Amino acid sequence: MFTARKQGDPVATKIFDECVNYYAEELAAAYRFIGHPFRVALGGGVFTNFPEYAEAVKARAPKDCEFKVIDT
Repeated sequence: MFTARKQGDPVATKIFDECVNYYAEELAAAYRFIGHPFRVALGGGVFTNFPEYAEAVKARAPKDCEFKVIDT
């Protein structure tokens, strides 16, 4: 999907955007529940191997949250 997106595939782009939006929505819900900024650990193969995904999540998440991509 990531390769197809880079090649301009519209279906892959839609999948990417939907996944990022779902993740960002969950972070926004957590932000509303907690009531203040928090740290987010982004782990796993998707975040470590596809930094564009991590950057997209960060861009759409609550602005005051701190992000750390972990490789463990």
